[in-house]
Amino acid sequence: MKISVGRTIAYVIAGLICAASLFLLIFAHNHRRNFYQWEQARPIDIPVDFSKPGQFTGGFVQTCRISHGEAICLAVPSNTVANTTWSKLLADLQFVSLIQDQSGHEISREEFTGGSLERDHLIDGAILLVTFQPFENGTYHMTLTVKQGAPALRGVPQHLVARYMLCGIELMPAIIALVTGIGGLIIAAVILAITACTAKRKPTTGAQRTPVDNTPPGS
Repeated sequence: MKISVGRTIAYVIAGLICAASLFLLIFAHNHRRNFYQWEQARPIDIPVDFSKPGQFTGGFVQTCRISHGEAICLAVPSNTVANTTWSKLLADLQFVSLIQDQSGHEISREEFTGGSLERDHLIDGAILLVTFQPFENGTYHMTLTVKQGAPALRGVPQHLVARYMLCGIELMPAIIALVTGIGGLIIAAVILAITACTAKRKPTTGAQRTPVDNTPPGS
């Protein structure tokens, strides 16, 4: 059965819309999955001792560059500040953090002093110390130099962690792709349905009938 040019074009258009819609749905799924991974990610997580001067180094694995910020935090047991506040506990602390790429080029440099800790801002229980702008994904090297320690932290288990500061708007591309993808599949389905229904309709107006030859044989 020969397919008309119009139907062929309709099928091609519907197929292209389906392909684009599936691409958008896959993108939405992957982006949503990445967002929840970013919420739990720790680009760096190393033990430190901020009670005295010293230097600490570690790999910094960057996987998100669309968050509105990144933070360097200090994680300690929750009962550490049972009878005090973070601002008092870290009042004497001074350090410089440096992030470099594999070639040694400086990517980010941040300084902290106890006086810059204006409020007890926690991220999943870890105190936010400094923030900086995200940079390209990749593997970097971080060096943190404690110039002056916080004696109140002596003997307290401590971990230096980095976290992504996410507000939820980073999910917007996934939401837009999801809605667009679903809409595209609906449009493609409508096009296919209309085309299929049109193909089933058989024209009857002006139809030509083949005359029946009733002449007896041999006449």
